[in-house]
Amino acid sequence: MIDDNLAQTITDVISLCNNAIHTTGINHDKALEIIEIGKSVLSDIKWRYHEIAVTPSEDVEEG
Repeated sequence: MIDDNLAQTITDVISLCNNAIHTTGINHDKALEIIEIGKSVLSDIKWRYHEIAVTPSEDVEEG
């Protein structure tokens, strides 16, 4: 499950990317900003996956 803040950030990135691809385009600085936000989102998702999917199974094996 993702929280509302992360969901909103993902929605914002998708919207900006859609604009860049299909309509208005974006400038270089905005493109770099989107890339950094996207990297942050991916890192957050990876961390959440690890906490939810990986860590519990490690606890069971140690238990």
